[in-house]
Amino acid sequence: MKIIDLFLTSIYTHFCAMKERGRQVVPWFQTSFAIALFVAISGAMFAKVIAGDLINKDSLPESVFLIIFSILGFGVFFLIKFYFFDSEKHLMLSEIYLKNYSPKRRLIIKATSIGLLFLIPLLLGSIMWIQIM
Repeated sequence: MKIIDLFLTSIYTHFCAMKERGRQVVPWFQTSFAIALFVAISGAMFAKVIAGDLINKDSLPESVFLIIFSILGFGVFFLIKFYFFDSEKHLMLSEIYLKNYSPKRRLIIKATSIGLLFLIPLLLGSIMWIQIM
């Protein structure tokens, strides 16, 4: 399994488990949306960290930022949808994931995947905060 497939499958099976526990989630939508939002937010924060003072309200109007942010989010959402769900790859990879990895290993992979969704924006936000100080 490629690392991106493992990442997507672990997030997808997390949302499937939530649905089995009675939560009202749509696993394919939640997976695509969560990762698209992560990429859009992290991309914007990464651009701000790299560009520094070059990106501000005067050089980049809010409307342009929102358009770029939305295009990036929608692009990633549909890319994941076409790559992982429309090709029915999620069914095959979920079966391989559940068969080849022990519950303990799956828990570690899931915790790492979900942790990355939180820690990368937190790290970028901390760097931005340090740059402001």
